[in-house]
Amino acid sequence: MKRLDNIAIEVTRKCNMGCEHCLRGNAQNMDIDFGYIDSFLNDVSSIGTITFSGGEPALNVEAIEKTLEYCNEHEIEVGGFYIVTNGKENVLELSMAALKWYAY
Repeated sequence: MKRLDNIAIEVTRKCNMGCEHCLRGNAQNMDIDFGYIDSFLNDVSSIGTITFSGGEPALNVEAIEKTLEYCNEHEIEVGGFYIVTNGKENVLELSMAALKWYAY
């Protein structure tokens, strides 16, 4: 089993802003396939920190929750998490997902 210090998961390439300085480039209408999450975490026992990024991760909260479900089901220890968000969309849904991660 692998122990990872830090991972970043790009849960979507969608974005609700069009910042000229964005290092990601133009937004794309694309979300992560949940199979990638399962496959990547398949042989992992612990993660120091998970960072959820995008695009705008609030536009795919389901992927953040699916990652938590997978970690919980497979008893993967997680030290902490970050959600890199502009906080402009799905605020309640994203807040609830963050609370679930805090509880984990």
